[in-house]
Amino acid sequence: MEIDWSVGQVLDKLKQLNLETNTLVMFSSDNGPWYRRGNANNTNRACGSGYPLRESKGTTGDGGMRVPFLARWPGQIRVERSRRAWPAWWTLCRP
Repeated sequence: MEIDWSVGQVLDKLKQLNLETNTLVMFSSDNGPWYRRGNANNTNRACGSGYPLRESKGTTGDGGMRVPFLARWPGQIRVERSRRAWPAWWTLCRP
């Protein structure tokens, strides 16, 4: 919930300063959940889940490579628009 509150504070400040329509807000995360392989009982236990994606952080599976990404830019990005995946981060840099 801390992230929700923090992002809300940023969005509220942008609105207060009349900057929300001139500001692209992007939110993302690092790649995949940690997965602990093997422990004292010689069992595998997940620290998080990337389900339905395969694998986890530190791997080349989808669960280790894909990241969530949200963008908000009133008047520029349509509400409820979604895209299955961005080909790469530099896609955002193209004019």
